[in-house]
Amino acid sequence: MGPRLGSHASSEKCSRQGRRRHLKVAAYAAVILALLLVGSIASLALAASPSFPDVPASHPYYGAITDLASRNIIGGYTDGRFGPGDPVTRQQFAKMIVGTGGYEVTEADVCPFTDVQKSDATSFYPDNFVAVCAAHGITTGKTATTFDPYSNITRYQVVTMVVRAADDLKSGLLSAPSADYIPTGSWGADPTHGANAKKAEYNGLLAGLDLATLSPTDTMSRGEVAQVLHNLLVKLADGSPVEYEVVDPLPASQGLAANPSAVVLDVREPSEWAETGIVSGSVLIPLAQVEARAADELSVSEPVYVMCRRGVRARTAAETLLGLGFTKVVVVEGGLEAWLAAGLPVVPYTVTPVGYEVVDPLTASQGLAANPWAMILDVRQPVEWAQTGRVSNSVLIPLAEVEARALDELRVDYPVYVICEKGVRARTAAETLVGLGFTTVIVVEGGIVAWLEAGLPTVPYTGPVEVDPDAPCG
Repeated sequence: MGPRLGSHASSEKCSRQGRRRHLKVAAYAAVILALLLVGSIASLALAASPSFPDVPASHPYYGAITDLASRNIIGGYTDGRFGPGDPVTRQQFAKMIVGTGGYEVTEADVCPFTDVQKSDATSFYPDNFVAVCAAHGITTGKTATTFDPYSNITRYQVVTMVVRAADDLKSGLLSAPSADYIPTGSWGADPTHGANAKKAEYNGLLAGLDLATLSPTDTMSRGEVAQVLHNLLVKLADGSPVEYEVVDPLPASQGLAANPSAVVLDVREPSEWAETGIVSGSVLIPLAQVEARAADELSVSEPVYVMCRRGVRARTAAETLLGLGFTKVVVVEGGLEAWLAAGLPVVPYTVTPVGYEVVDPLTASQGLAANPWAMILDVRQPVEWAQTGRVSNSVLIPLAEVEARALDELRVDYPVYVICEKGVRARTAAETLVGLGFTTVIVVEGGIVAWLEAGLPTVPYTGPVEVDPDAPCG
C-alpha cells in the first residue's frame, strides 16, 4: 500500500494550484518555527495528534512520532499504520530533514545528482528536496554526481545530516563537546561520521535512543528518525541542551532515600506495573498522560526520578516535565529492568478499588459543618496555600508526603475530605488514604478553585499549621 502525504515511502503528489508553483515545506522559516515551538514543544503535540495503530502510547518513540505527524513532517501509510520499524531511504530522509528545517522548496532548486529521478509538474519529490539538501550543505552525495537515493539511510548518515542542518539553520546552536566527553559505545569511532555523532549526543540530538544497543552503521528506522528530528525541533526551539540528569539505579535509590520530598514517576503502562511491580511510593502516570497530569500530581520544585522499562520513554517524559516547568528531573538509566538487575526492591502493583466518595464543595462544606470530627486534608504545595488561602482547620500535607505522614496526622476512623487545586491530586491522595486503611474518604470535586467559585470561605496561610487529630475540628 502506498503511503499518505508526508510518509516519504514513495513519490508523493502535492498540488500547487493557486500557489504559483511555489511551496513552503512544513514551516516558513527556522526562526518562525522556533518561536512557535517555545510554547508548545513540551506538549509533544499529544492533544490533537494523528494516531497510528502500530504506535501505542507505550511505544518508545510515541511522543516524537505524534509530534512530527501533527506538523505534517511525517505521516503514515494508506492502511493507517506508521511502520516505526521500517527503513528510510536516503531520498525520503532528504524530504524529512527539509520539512523539519522549514526550508523553502521550488522547482528552481536543481538537483546536482544524476541518479535522482526528476519529479513531474505536480511534485517536488524527490529531486527538489535533495537539491535543497545539497545547496545547504546537508548532503554532499556519495560522489560529486551521485546520491544513491534508494539505499536505506544509516544512523551515522542521519546524524551527520542532522548536525549539518542544525549548523546551517542556526550557527552556534550546537556546542563543541568538552575535551573529556566520551560518546556512548562506538558512536564516536568512525573517521567520517564519528565527530558529528559525538557532537549530536553531547547536544541532546540523540536523546531517547538506546545508543548502547544500536549500531551506528546499521539502517535507521522510521521511529528512530522521528526521535532524532523531534530532538532537533526541541533544540531549535530553546537553543539549549536537554537539561535533565541521567543516573544509574543505585544513585537514584540513594537520592530518593536522602530526600523524602523526591518521588519516582513511573511512565509505563498498567500492564507493565502489574507484570514487574513498581518502586514503592511511585506516582504512576502512563507516558501519554504525563503532560495532562504531572503538574497536578507532582511538585515542580522537588526532584522527580523518571522511570520506564528501559529508560527510553523516561527521556521523553523528562522533556515534557522540563517544558512544564519542573526544575529537578532525573532519568533512571536502564529503567526498571536495570533497577531489578541492581537488586533494588519493588512492591507488587495491585488495582485497589476506588473506595472514596466525590462531592461538590457545598456538600463538603455542609458535611464538615455537621460533623465536628470530620477533617479536611489539603494536598497542594505551600506556595499554593499562600496564594489562595486554605479551608479553615485544614491539615496541610503535600501530595508527595501523604503516604508518609497521613497515619501520624489524621485519624483513620474519622471522615477525611481531600482537596487540591482542581480535584486531580485529591483523587491520588484519596487512593493512598484508602490503601492506608482510612474508612471514610471524600474528594472535594473541583478543588479549591470550585470551593472559591461557590463563595465558600478560606483563611490565609501564614505558616505551618498544627492540628490535633484527636480533637474535633469544628
